[in-house]
Amino acid sequence: INIPGLQGLVSPVFHPKLRTIPRVFVIDACRGGIGSGSVDVAGRGPSSTHQASLLCTVYGNSPGIQVNESAIDGGYFTQCFKKQLGKTVDINATLSQLTKQAGKALQEMTHHAQMCWLDGDPLCHDVVFNKNSGKKDEAM
Repeated sequence: INIPGLQGLVSPVFHPKLRTIPRVFVIDACRGGIGSGSVDVAGRGPSSTHQASLLCTVYGNSPGIQVNESAIDGGYFTQCFKKQLGKTVDINATLSQLTKQAGKALQEMTHHAQMCWLDGDPLCHDVVFNKNSGKKDEAM
């Protein structure tokens, strides 16, 4: 998947109304030929994929060439992210807080074989995602 191309589909260049709307991608993916062991974060540097403001991506990854998953519940990262989203809905957690909690749960679930991280515009990190709220986010 060409992630920058996918993100470009929700770019303000193509959709000017998106200039003020935070956009978040959640990606659960494998990391290639590494078969086991802890995640090596040394190669991860500043993102070159985020070319628009108010755009973030939350990544979770699995060792090897396929995502460890359940046919019903999805990948381990997806499971942890969804569970944490449900837990934090009543406390108005920010995307940054949600990602930290999902990351802790993911590392526990996978014995530190997987991790997650948040990449992109820091203005999105403080956005509250609350599925039960009809209020406009005041952090923006």
